[in-house]
Amino acid sequence: LPAAFRYRLFDLMHAWEEDPVVEPDWVHVMVFIPKADGGFRPIALTALLLRVWSKIRHSEAAAWENKHQAGFIWGVSGKPCDKAGWCHNLWEEAAVGQLQAMGSFFIDIMKFFDHVSHEVLHEQAQDLDFPLALLRPLLAMYSAPRIVSVGTACSLPLEVYGTILPGCSIATTAARLIMYALLRAISLR
Repeated sequence: LPAAFRYRLFDLMHAWEEDPVVEPDWVHVMVFIPKADGGFRPIALTALLLRVWSKIRHSEAAAWENKHQAGFIWGVSGKPCDKAGWCHNLWEEAAVGQLQAMGSFFIDIMKFFDHVSHEVLHEQAQDLDFPLALLRPLLAMYSAPRIVSVGTACSLPLEVYGTILPGCSIATTAARLIMYALLRAISLR
C-alpha cells in the first residue's frame, strides 16, 4: 500500500477509537463454515476498517493475556481442546501410578460468544486491569447489527445485545477476560 494511504487509514482508525460509533452500513455478515467433524462454525465477516483495527490491536490484547497467564486455567497453545484431553489422560495415568486422585474441569463454550454480557465484560475489564481504551471500541464493534447468511438465504440486519464476535482477532481474549474470575475461583477450590 502507498504510504499516504496507510497513514490515512491509521488516522481513520485512531479517530474511530476516540469515538467508536459503528456506522449503520457496517453490519457483520455471519457465515457458517463446515467443521471437519461435522456441524458448522459461525464466523463474522466484518467491515474492513474494523477487521484491520482488531488485527492491529490484537498485540495489546495478547499483552494482557501474557500478564494474566495461568497454565492450569488456559491450557496449552495450538489445538487446546485436543491437547487438554491428552494432558488430562497423562496426568490421570501419573496420578493413578502414584496412588493419588486427580481431576480436570472442561468447559464447552458452544454458544458462549452469543451470551456474553457487555456490562459483565466491562466490569471484568475494570477488575482485571484490561485496557479500557481497547475495550470501548471493541464493545462498539461487537454491538453492530448482524446479517445471518446460510446458503443463498440472507436475513435482514439483526440487533444484538451482549455478544462476542466470532472471528474477531480479539474474541478469544474477550472470552478469557470474562471467564478469568470464575476459573480462578474454581481452581482455588
